[in-house]
Amino acid sequence: MKCLICETGNLVSASRIEPLRYKNSVLQIHGYLASNCDHCDASLVLPEHMKVNQRLMADAERLEDRLLTFNQIKSLRKLSPAKALCSCLALVGMR
Repeated sequence: MKCLICETGNLVSASRIEPLRYKNSVLQIHGYLASNCDHCDASLVLPEHMKVNQRLMADAERLEDRLLTFNQIKSLRKLSPAKALCSCLALVGMR
């Protein structure tokens, strides 16, 4: 894909660590997706990256608030109610 800024270079997708200010701290978002231009060095977050990045940021905020992440909630939903309760108690106990 051509760069939207310089219209000369090509965009190359890459993951990185992105800082996120949340409440009174700075969280490190690992796996944050962005595209970099190989000509002008512009860094762009494309629409196809947004859903993944939003989930990563929401999970980082949830962890900071000592809540369950998206994947933890998703895995609990697949379990029977009794197993889900035991798993949830175990997850809460780890914090």
